[in-house]
Amino acid sequence: MDTTVIQKHPRPGRPPKVGNSGLHPTKERILNAALRLFSEEGFSRTSIRDIAKESGYTHGLFYNHFSSKEEVLRFIYNYYREEVAKVMPDLDTLLAKCETQPPLSVLAQTDYYFPAEIQETMDRIIVIAVMESRVNDEARAFINECLLDLPQRNLAPLLHRLVELKKIEPLDIDVFCMLTANYLYAAAIRNHSLIAVSMEDWLRGRNALFTAFVKPI
Repeated sequence: MDTTVIQKHPRPGRPPKVGNSGLHPTKERILNAALRLFSEEGFSRTSIRDIAKESGYTHGLFYNHFSSKEEVLRFIYNYYREEVAKVMPDLDTLLAKCETQPPLSVLAQTDYYFPAEIQETMDRIIVIAVMESRVNDEARAFINECLLDLPQRNLAPLLHRLVELKKIEPLDIDVFCMLTANYLYAAAIRNHSLIAVSMEDWLRGRNALFTAFVKPI
């Protein structure tokens, strides 16, 4: 079983946090302890006793809030999904903009950004899922849903519409989406390392990818 840890040197800054004001403080503390351990030591290397110790609680208290560490991980995945839903641009709005705005401008509006205070948390969740995806179907499904399939859901409909409107030249949309997904994946991994991608570098790379494939008419 391959349980290699991708990165054990998280960036300095505020501690990662999962949760919201509606959570019981004990539950939130357990979640945040698990997030740190899962992302730095690996899910399989982390025991419930480790999580309890990291959170400062007893082993038994853990079971007052979670039945297993798998339940903790599912909670963390769902937290990521909820935060993505808050910042994801509305596709119908962007499809309408295809009629009136320059093609590259519309495509650029598919970008989404997490609030600075949760960016570290979101990066760590992706790292956890990547590590687990080697051995866990649920983690693979999460990576596909929340990262690799995004261009097909968000970019492909816009590209098809722009081609229909004769605003861009025809292109291989599947290949473009695959390359964009790989770019998103690589950036997400680097963002939990000592060589994180700056916003300037992210935009430069994204713009280069767009202009290489998308040719306005």
